Amino acid sequence: MDVRWSASNTQRERIFAKELVSLEPDVILAHGTPVTAALRRETQTIPIVFGAVADPVGEGFVESLPNPGGNITGFLFSEAGDEGQMAGVAQGNRAQREPSPMIFNPETAPGRGLHYLPSFEAAARSLKVEPITEPVHNDAKSKLS
Repeated sequence: MDVRWSASNTQRERIFAKELVSLEPDVILAHGTPVTAALRRETQTIPIVFGAVADPVGEGFVESLPNPGGNITGFLFSEAGDEGQMAGVAQGNRAQREPSPMIFNPETAPGRGLHYLPSFEAAARSLKVEPITEPVHNDAKSKLS
């Protein structure tokens, strides 16, 4: 087993994807949307099994969930619509209705952050809180800090 860990660094993900494909393994296990995308760019023949990809159809990894086609298949960890539950949990029992932020990295988030946005905004509105989106590209301070 050969393992690569990129620590969410998209440049390293691309480098590691090339390295892994060059080893010609029987199968590659990928974790997350960016890693799966990097591997897809490198091979259309080596089987890729992903985990923790939210929108494999929208990202173009598979044709459909019941019939993935191609060389990529995997497991979903959530579906669009789950953000409503997350927003409700985050809001909790707060006495004051404070803004509810959604923080994401557009380089690594499903659909560049747009996959979850509609249901997140709807959930926030139903809770009568302002939905705030905060794209964050690195660990530098954001507007929410």
